[in-house]
Amino acid sequence: MLKKIFIFGVFLFFCGEVVLAQNEAFSGAGLTPDSPFYFLEIIAEKIGNFFTFGDKAKAERMVDLMDERMAEAQKMLKEKKIEPANKAFERYQEHFQEFEKD
Repeated sequence: MLKKIFIFGVFLFFCGEVVLAQNEAFSGAGLTPDSPFYFLEIIAEKIGNFFTFGDKAKAERMVDLMDERMAEAQKMLKEKKIEPANKAFERYQEHFQEFEKD
């Protein structure tokens, strides 16, 4: 568990500066993993993924979803909520794997 948190922290250190540098740092977060309604966001995204056609469109969608997951993770870390941040990071990794397939 501690190893995951360390790896996640290092990742955010190197990659997170891009999102934090924007004026709207957490605007892409939407519902966060600590919300009881977060499952609705997951369902909506899966439906959106199903209706996304073409390699380029799928890749762009995955990049957008990865940006959203990063914003969620940063927001959770700012609020010192480690478990929800890890959940967002795990979903980030899933989106990245989908991106690599396309």
